[in-house]
Order: sequence, then structure tokens, then C-alpha cells
Amino acid sequence: MDKFIGVIKMILPVLLMLPVGMICRKTGIVKKEGVSGLKALVVNVTLPAVLFKAFYSTTYSINIIVIAVTMFLVCLAALGLGFVFKHASRSPMRTTPFLMTGYEAGMLGYALYTLLFGADNIANFAMVDLGQVLFVFTVFLSMLKKGEGVSFKETLLSMARSPVMVSIALGVVVGATGLGALIDASPAGGIVSYVFEFIAAPTAVVILFVVGFELQFSRSDIGKSLSAVMSRFLVMVLLGAAVLFGLGALLPMSDALKWAIVLMFMLPPPYVLPVFVADERESAYVSASLSLYTVLSLAAFAVIAALV
Repeated sequence: MDKFIGVIKMILPVLLMLPVGMICRKTGIVKKEGVSGLKALVVNVTLPAVLFKAFYSTTYSINIIVIAVTMFLVCLAALGLGFVFKHASRSPMRTTPFLMTGYEAGMLGYALYTLLFGADNIANFAMVDLGQVLFVFTVFLSMLKKGEGVSFKETLLSMARSPVMVSIALGVVVGATGLGALIDASPAGGIVSYVFEFIAAPTAVVILFVVGFELQFSRSDIGKSLSAVMSRFLVMVLLGAAVLFGLGALLPMSDALKWAIVLMFMLPPPYVLPVFVADERESAYVSASLSLYTVLSLAAFAVIAALV
């Protein structure tokens, strides 16, 4: 009974906030502009606070480098497989390979992992996220923007200005130099932690609301997107199993870290993808694919919650 209640406790916020977001969209209680403001708040304020706190609290070792490099290479391999799938399926959609790689950790993964293991263990998920964040903000976006006429230099400048990347970089510097440990051990440590936790607190509920608000399905687009979604799911299951086996053989891994890897490989592609799609037909294809995979990810989360 206690296990059942624990699972319900983790799943209920997801089951509640997603419909709330959808209802607010359909009734017009919250406008699209308002949701844009919420997304800006998360991306520019609350999520950077989560990431900075996670990375400056992390104990740095060779393990983090190994995990980051592994995730970067896995994302690169998944992108390559995406191009293979595009050629084999004769898909006319330019974005098909990009649906096969990258993970929406920022707008979904951190929220779900926090529900599973609490904010105190978020550093485990951040370790797994580091490599894929670097991939998304370099290879992924540069190739995606190239198709829309944006240069590699402009992509790098955009990455350098991103609050998410700045917070990660500062967190790594503070943590790796030992300054984070000194802050935590000082009388100010408790105050600093409380301030960051206070700023980061709304992240999960706002993200789930936004995801629910933007979940939309079109019957005409679902059929085209389903093969890409199922192909990605199969690829992620195989790659996730390979990463778990490979890293498990190389590094000591806690259960919280193992589940961070499992959850990462269950996440949908980056939600930033539709931003760089100008064609209306392709935009509908991408949106349908992201919506379908989000539902699949949430179903996988329910299974994970029952197993943890």
C-alpha cells in the first residue's frame, strides 16, 4: 500500500498539471503570450538556478567527464542513425534526423527527476545532462540553424549568451574549484542553498503546465509522425541499455544515477526544434511528433515511478 501511495504521489502532479495546461489553452484563461512569459521565466531564471545549484554542489571527478563524453557521443550516434532512418524511410522532412537525438531535460527531465528523487539528488541528473546539453547547444543547433540560414558563429554567440549555458559553466567552475564546498561549509551555506531552492521551486509545476498547454494533436499529422516516434523509442532503448552496461562496467553507479540515465533516454527530443522550422507542413509534423513522444515519455515515467 505504501508503495502504491508513493507512486500515486509522484504521478499525480503530472496527471494534474498537464490537463490544467490543456484546459487553460482551450478556455483562453491563459493566453499564448502568457505561456511565452512563463517559458521565459523558466529558461532565464528558475532553470538556471536549478542547474547552477546542481553543478556547484557536484563532487567533480573523472567520472563526470566520462559520463559527459559518453552522452555527447551517444547523441552524435543517434543523429547519424536519424539520417540513416530519413534515407531508409524516404522521409521528405528535413527535421527527421533531429527528432532522433537530443533530450528535453530542461523543460521536462529535471521536473520529472525531482518528483522521483527530490531536489537533493538533482546533481545525478545534471551529470547525465551535461554531455547532451553541450551536444544540443553546439552540433544540434548549428546543423539545425544552418538549414535556416543561420551561421555557426551566430549559433556559438547565442550559446554563449544563453542563461542555461552560463549557469552550467559558472556552476562547474564554482564546484570544480572547491568554492562550492567552501560555501556549503560556511555559515552562509544554508542561506545560499535556501535562496536557490526558493528560486528553483516553481520550475517543475510551471514546466508541466507549459507542456500541457502546448500538447496538441492533429489526426492528419499523427500518422506521419508515428514511425519517427517509434523508431526513436527503439533506438533510445538500445542506446540506453548500451550506456547503462558500458558505464556500469567502468564506473561505480548509484541507483539514483542509473535511474537518471534511464529517465534521460525516455525523454522527448528538444522542444526548441519547432522554433527553427519555417515550413508550416514540417512544423505540424514536428509538433505532432513531440506531442506523441511526450505522452510516451510520461507513460514511461509512470512505469519508472512504480519501479523506483
